[in-house]
Amino acid sequence: MAWKVLRSFRFKLLSGTLLLLSLLLISMGLFEYTSMQRYLYHSAATHLKDQVHAIGPQVWNQVSEDSTTAQSSLAKLLDHDVTLALVSPDGTLQPINRDERHQRPVPTLTPGQYQVLFTPGSKPDWSGIALGKDGRREMVVLQRFNSPEKAVYLVQASSSLKPAADILHESLTTYGLGALATLLLGAITFRFLIHRMLSPLSKMVQSLEKMDAGTLQNRLAPQETDELNRLAHSFNALLARLETAFNREKEARETLRRFVADASHELRTPLTALHGFLEVLLLGAVENPEQRHFALQSMHLESERLIKLVNDLLFLARFDRQATLTKEKTCLADVLKEMEPELYLLAKERSVKLKIHDPGYLFCARPHLKQVVLNLFQNAVHYTDPLTGKIELSLAKSAGDLLVLEVRDNGCGISAGDLPHVFERFYRGEKSRNRKQGGTGLGLAIVKSIVEAHRGRVSVESVLEQGAVFRVELPI
Repeated sequence: MAWKVLRSFRFKLLSGTLLLLSLLLISMGLFEYTSMQRYLYHSAATHLKDQVHAIGPQVWNQVSEDSTTAQSSLAKLLDHDVTLALVSPDGTLQPINRDERHQRPVPTLTPGQYQVLFTPGSKPDWSGIALGKDGRREMVVLQRFNSPEKAVYLVQASSSLKPAADILHESLTTYGLGALATLLLGAITFRFLIHRMLSPLSKMVQSLEKMDAGTLQNRLAPQETDELNRLAHSFNALLARLETAFNREKEARETLRRFVADASHELRTPLTALHGFLEVLLLGAVENPEQRHFALQSMHLESERLIKLVNDLLFLARFDRQATLTKEKTCLADVLKEMEPELYLLAKERSVKLKIHDPGYLFCARPHLKQVVLNLFQNAVHYTDPLTGKIELSLAKSAGDLLVLEVRDNGCGISAGDLPHVFERFYRGEKSRNRKQGGTGLGLAIVKSIVEAHRGRVSVESVLEQGAVFRVELPI
């Protein structure tokens, strides 16, 4: 449980925010501490310099000459914690005892720091921090003076930095307590804000967890913020795609079930007929020439029907798996003229008319296109009267660089309820249920597969008892 809390987005966001706030507070504390320390040290050095300058050269000259009166007057002119010393050019340090009760050891600088002020043209004063004999930090000020007796000497004044350190310590403690209080208040505030900001996200997660295949139609509600609204929109788009995919899969399963049932029915019929005729022959019809001839002829017809059905199924299976075609530049008018004798043979007594308005050059698979023409023509032959039937094939170019092939007949037509299903596999309309008139129901499905493989489309228009028009549109 604790591991889940540590890995949660809420904890990471809260801890990251508090870490950033801590870094900001630490940075501000360091800046404030450094600025205050610089200010206090600068104030201490300035105050010490002002005291040294306020005494004046004449008094310091008297002090340098060991004047007891001058030394005793320093106790009234300087702060009680200030220690004094005189520095000669050779670096000798001479402490000045102005008050025995408050006298502290005089801090000693390096000889180089003293010699700098004795150098001609150097600055007459210096201030800095040094460690006293007791290990405490002290502010040290050096001032150069000229004495008639000793020529050049330095006055060293120093004061303890403990008051400044106490102020810094007190300020740091106050700031630290304030920072901790700020972090605590920030943790409470940020936790509340993060919970409120992530509440819509939690609701979205709960809604998505409740969804399954049966509730894919549900959608997430619009959100308040732009980012969450975009996330909800993306999830809704994903749910829409999943819903579409599930519906397609459902339709595909239903289509497959219907296809298997229809295919089984279509295959069972010729197989049952073959089995029946074989039983007739086995029961003695083989001895009767007329019955034997009839049985064999019927078995031959059923076997042809079975072979055609299997070939059509294999053709559709290949197209479903990979509809790759070897295309070449073809004149569709030449194809129709080449097929004309075969079409007249299929039509028998029916009237056949070809109307070619355009030669119709296009890139296509010539054998497959011939199959399209043949299937549409055979379909027209099946549904027209053998004596009064009229079939018309026309080829023309339409607007939009499309080549249009139409097969028109004056047959029984197609009912409005059957029109949406004529290109489905194994579908036969009400007027084509009998075996003598209707085919296997795969011819128009093959036409649709071939036309779509050529990036074209096929459609049908029909009025019951007034014929039908099948239209194939192929891109040039």
